[in-house]
Amino acid sequence: MKFGFLFLILIIFSISYKQATASDKCLEATLALGIIRDIADVEMISIEDVFDKLCDYLPVELYEVCLKTVNHYAGDVIQYFMEEDNPDSVAQKLGLCKQPQCRLYPKGDQSHFGPQLDKKENKYTTKRAEKDPKLTKSIWELIKEEIDKIAKEHVPIVDLDNDHFVTYKTLRGSNWRGKDCNDVVSGIKPGTVPLNGDIDYDSNCNGISGRDSDGVSYEDKFCKDSQPMGVMVLGDSVGAHFHIPPEYFDSQKILDGVLKRTVMSLIEMEADWPHKSYGTGFDLSSSEVITGPVNSLYLEMWKRNRCNHRNYQNLAVNGMESKHIYKLLETTVNKGEQKQAYPTLTLLEIVGNDICAAKNVDDFITPEDFRKNVIAFLDQLDETLAPGSKVLTVGFVMGSILYDTLHDHIHPIGHGITYAQLYEYLICVGASPCDIWLTTNNTNRNAADKHAQILNDVYIEIMKDYKPTNYEIAYLPFPLIQMREVFTKNGWDFAQALEAVDGFHPSQTGQYYLAKYLWENLNNEYPGFLPPENPYNEEIEKIFGDQGGF
Repeated sequence: MKFGFLFLILIIFSISYKQATASDKCLEATLALGIIRDIADVEMISIEDVFDKLCDYLPVELYEVCLKTVNHYAGDVIQYFMEEDNPDSVAQKLGLCKQPQCRLYPKGDQSHFGPQLDKKENKYTTKRAEKDPKLTKSIWELIKEEIDKIAKEHVPIVDLDNDHFVTYKTLRGSNWRGKDCNDVVSGIKPGTVPLNGDIDYDSNCNGISGRDSDGVSYEDKFCKDSQPMGVMVLGDSVGAHFHIPPEYFDSQKILDGVLKRTVMSLIEMEADWPHKSYGTGFDLSSSEVITGPVNSLYLEMWKRNRCNHRNYQNLAVNGMESKHIYKLLETTVNKGEQKQAYPTLTLLEIVGNDICAAKNVDDFITPEDFRKNVIAFLDQLDETLAPGSKVLTVGFVMGSILYDTLHDHIHPIGHGITYAQLYEYLICVGASPCDIWLTTNNTNRNAADKHAQILNDVYIEIMKDYKPTNYEIAYLPFPLIQMREVFTKNGWDFAQALEAVDGFHPSQTGQYYLAKYLWENLNNEYPGFLPPENPYNEEIEKIFGDQGGF
C-alpha cells in the first residue's frame, strides 16, 4: 500500500519540485502551508518569523538546501498569507492547486498567528525577485532521490561481501534482514547451514558456536536435528509496516525538535518499521514516534527454536502489486544456494494494492490475471526456497472496515477535519492511496470488498491444485474482522489498531494483533505445518545469553 504525502514536513517547499504530479504538489503544499500556519499560531509569531526559524526544525543534512529554498519561495508564501489566511486558497494562488472546488480546510477557518505584517513587503521580497534559476530541486526532490537510491533495488547500500546481510540497521540493513556477523565473507550470514558445525566460528550468525567439554559442536548438539526455519516476508507496505508519525503533524512537537531527532532515520527506513512488524519484528523498545506492543511470526519462531536467531528477511516494498512481486525474489537467496540455506516460513501478502490500483469498479484486476500472477510467483519460489520450506499466503483485507471505523474521527491535521473529509479531498485532487475503499461512496466500498473476496477465492483454489516441489503451502484470511471483534468485545476503540496518519495500515497495536491471530490461526488450522519446539532452548540461553542480540 502507498500514501501520497510520504514526508509531509520535509516537503514544506515542494512548490519547487518540477517532476511531482499536480495532485502531489497540491496535496503536499496545502498540508505544509497548514503546518506553517499552525506553527505561527503556537508560537504567536508572524509567518515571516516562522520562515526565519523553519530550517532550524530540520536536521543538519537538510539545513543548507532548506535555506536556499526559503529564500527562493518565502516571499510569495508570506504575501499570499497576508492576503488570504486559508491554506487551500494560498496553495491555489501559488498555482499548485488547480481545482478550486477541492478544499481541505473548512471555509472561515481563521488563524490568529501572532503579530501580523501590516506592510506589503517583507525581507524575503527582494530575495523573491532575485530567484536563483539554478534552484530547481526542492527538499522533497532531494530526499526522494536519496530514497530512490535505497529503494530501487531494495538491498543494503553498503554490503562489502554482497550477500545482502550487513552490520548496520537502516538503509535496508539489519532492521530488514538478520545482522551479519562477518561482512567480508559472503558465505557467513544468517540462515545458512553451518560450516563444520560452527566449532571455530559462527558461520550462520545465530550466536551459537564452539564445542562442549566432550568436544561436541554446540551447533550440532542444539540445532542440527531441531529443524531450524527462518521467516521471510514478501509483500507490500503492510508487511513492511509503513508508519508516518502523527507527531509530524503536531506543531508543538515540531517546535520541540521531533523532526530534527527522528526524520533522517525515517528516510533511511523508507518510512517503514520492519523491526516492529507482524512478520519480522524483534525490537521491543519504544520510540518517541512509535509506541505499542511488538510481536511477530519471527519472534514466535525464535521462541520455539533459539537456533532461528537472526534468521529473518523482510523484503516487503511499499506499493507492491501481484504483477510485480516476482521482483522481490531477485534480492533473496539465489537458486544456487538452496542447499546451503535453511528452510523458511515465507509470507506472501498483497493486502490491498491489487484492489486500490483501480480508480473505479470497472478497473479491477481480473481473477484470471491475478491467478496468473500468483502462479508465476509460486513457480519462482519453488526455484528459490530451500527444500522443506513453508509458504503462507495471506488474503486481501476487507477494506470497508477502514472507512467504517475512522470516517467520523478527527484526523491529526486537526481543525475539525475528519477522515471522511480527508478521503474526499484526496480523491478530489487525485492523490488518494485508494479511491475505491477510502471514499464516502458506499457502493464502491462494497464492490471493492466483493472483488477482494473473489481474489481470496482464487488463492483458495490455487491452494487446492498447486503442488510445489520444495515447499508446502497454506492460506489464511487477513484477520482484520477477527481483530475488530476482539476490540469490540473488550470495549476498545478499533481506531487504535489503524494508522492515525493514513487511516489505511495497521498501527503498531494492529501489527501486534495481526501477528497474534495469524500465528494462532496457522497453528490451529495447519497443525504440524511448523517445526516443533527445540528442547535445548533453555541450554542455549544459559550458555549463549542473548546470542549477540540484534
